[in-house]
Amino acid sequence: MRSGKAKAWMNRLRTLEVIIAVGLVCGGALAASLLVFNSNSNGTSSTYCGGLPCTTQVPPSTTTVTMTTTSLVTLPELTTSTTVTKTHTITITNTTTVTRTDQINSSLKSLGFWLQDTEVTGCFFTGGYNPCSSVTHPAQTFFNAMFLTPPYPSSLDMMMFGPVVDENAGAGCSTSAGQTGADVSFFSDLASFADSYPNIRLIYDIAFNASSSVYGFTCFQSMLQAFASHPSVYGIGIEGEYFTGTRADVQTAYNMVVAAGKQFISYYLNQKDLWPLPEGGHEVKLTNFPMQGGQVDTLQLSDPQFIGLATGYYAHFPFPVPNAPPPNGLTCPIGPNDIAPANSDPTTNPNQGFNQCVISTIINATLTFSPASERQFLELCVGFNGKNQGPFTGVSGQSTTQLWDNPTLRSWIWTDPNYYPNFMLSEQGISK
Repeated sequence: MRSGKAKAWMNRLRTLEVIIAVGLVCGGALAASLLVFNSNSNGTSSTYCGGLPCTTQVPPSTTTVTMTTTSLVTLPELTTSTTVTKTHTITITNTTTVTRTDQINSSLKSLGFWLQDTEVTGCFFTGGYNPCSSVTHPAQTFFNAMFLTPPYPSSLDMMMFGPVVDENAGAGCSTSAGQTGADVSFFSDLASFADSYPNIRLIYDIAFNASSSVYGFTCFQSMLQAFASHPSVYGIGIEGEYFTGTRADVQTAYNMVVAAGKQFISYYLNQKDLWPLPEGGHEVKLTNFPMQGGQVDTLQLSDPQFIGLATGYYAHFPFPVPNAPPPNGLTCPIGPNDIAPANSDPTTNPNQGFNQCVISTIINATLTFSPASERQFLELCVGFNGKNQGPFTGVSGQSTTQLWDNPTLRSWIWTDPNYYPNFMLSEQGISK
């Protein structure tokens, strides 16, 4: 009987030890182990799926936790006390899934701005067009003003001329000097900030001379490598207006971009004898509406390789455009002849520019013209406040003439009734 009771007490003790050991591990050591795992980025990777939602599986991590418990055994049936030591080894396997929403086929569209690099890296706050000033600003300031204030745009189509500028200056191509270096430094920093915002999609288009051994594909590749690691850089392509090359060169650039894990998204190649693009390539199509003779029907341009629309003209013009009947302004809704004729001077012609009606017309066209797959991006090329009107204080807090930074123009987008329900915002969970 005594040996039976002793055996029962020992079984109860073993059960108690297991409970104590597991309780300690789950409440203390296990929690610490999970904290260490979650803060460890080793083994993570980024995968881009050519426009489809991407899910990256992080390799499983195994953590071994060893706990030693010591229990003092005192049984009433025994005349002595015994110390029992047990070692418990628990293996924890963690599998983490990191998902970045890549919403190319989403019903929500992305609105943003079409900009040139030199205005951001050198002339942004001075309002200069030519020549550029040495005044610069931090990428964080630009990011906050561009993306984190209403209307919270979720895209940016940036034209980069580093290789062309440096070739014209005979400065060589370097990712740490010249305009190429300025592009790499600034827009890598910008992408680093955007990487924390899954809705933000950056498009970087690069102009270069494909026939140059210095400023051609070698320079393009160095910039591609600098940007490709950033998940927020949604597409990389050619700035076609100042690109020198052939369709074979476009194919080479396409192959390089795809090999780097990015989508090939170009600009202005459709206007040159470089069309169609390689299969799988896309372009943000330019229309000059509402300036330089651009009519409403130009917003209907269609091609299956288009992925979005850049609309406007990068110049100084009166702002805002008067809301008066032609020839002194615009009617709303805008009719087919309500914009100034081609080749008129945007600095003096009051019909060339933006107002609430123009913004509403562009947004509505983006939502109603089909097919929807060709209207996934809307990039506003809003240029500058007119030379005769001077600078203003932007949402950035800086004195500028660049209208993407203009509180009034940004409010026209934010208050348009078709914007909030149909366009993806830079931040999730923003209510209006």
